[in-house]
Amino acid sequence: MLRVLHLLDHNADFQTRYLAQALSNKTTRLFFRPGARGIWNAMRLLNRQLVPDIVHAWGRQALLAAAIANIAPIVFSPPTETTRADWNWLRRISKYRDVRTIFSSPMRQLEAKRHGTASDKDSVIPPGLAPIECQRNDKLRKQLGFCADDFVILAPGESTPAAGHRLALWTVAILRELDPTWKLLIWGRGKSAGDLQSLARRLGHLRLVRFARDWEFESLLSVPDAALIMSDPTAATIPVALCMAAGIPIATTSDLFTDRRNALRVTNESPRRLAQRLLELRTNPALSRSLAAAARIDAAKIFNLDEFLQRHRNLYLETGASAKAKGEPWKSQASLGNSR
Repeated sequence: MLRVLHLLDHNADFQTRYLAQALSNKTTRLFFRPGARGIWNAMRLLNRQLVPDIVHAWGRQALLAAAIANIAPIVFSPPTETTRADWNWLRRISKYRDVRTIFSSPMRQLEAKRHGTASDKDSVIPPGLAPIECQRNDKLRKQLGFCADDFVILAPGESTPAAGHRLALWTVAILRELDPTWKLLIWGRGKSAGDLQSLARRLGHLRLVRFARDWEFESLLSVPDAALIMSDPTAATIPVALCMAAGIPIATTSDLFTDRRNALRVTNESPRRLAQRLLELRTNPALSRSLAAAARIDAAKIFNLDEFLQRHRNLYLETGASAKAKGEPWKSQASLGNSR
């Protein structure tokens, strides 16, 4: 069996951690701190490990450490929020190292191609999701400050520009003008979380929003009555998939959904149109239950965990076989390491 070392930055985003955890349950994970010292220390740790057959680097810092250590061929998963610098480093490193890049969607692969990182070694593997059981948790709702008659809307995942949480705040603010029992739940992690708190304060809507940074995201799935999803195609998909799998009724602008089959969907990002959709979810419980049931079934099909794991295994095997056929220099190092 191939030995795969998963290398992550300790500040890796939620989706990166979730997928790395799914893949590395029976392999090795190594976390390190960002910055030049973090890369140097990670390189030293890599060289002290029993030399793996594959290094799976999750993020730019991990890729740099794996490239410097040069102990095994590299499989690379770009971070959810990818910058121009990330693509530039991938392009440079790919000239000197055996790197196979995995994209979570065709849109992410297209984004990479626009930055000149296209390669015949690229693969698209949609995220995988383990089945979950989720029931309403009234105790946690109370801990978060919600009342029994509040209608809680979840804006899922980390707050990033691509996640659309700012629009979610405006949408629920419109509904709150009609009824103060409308509430918005935001995890409170991500680089835009502070901006959202400032916006809520300026609008005088601090009572509208609850930030739940101290809880893990999966635990929050038992709290909301509906979810509002406005993420663009390059945003993290695991938080959306978790909402689907948890059976939360969804209003959305995402083309991942079909209107009135697995969600209520609008084709433009109009806060008033989205507010109307949320109002319909609240006033039509039968429709909400039907949409949630369909979304749960679709999540199991679209985000199939077994397929996700098998496609990664196949890629690892292919990468290992290719390196062996080429007689890469680190193979002699691996033999020395195994003989000790």
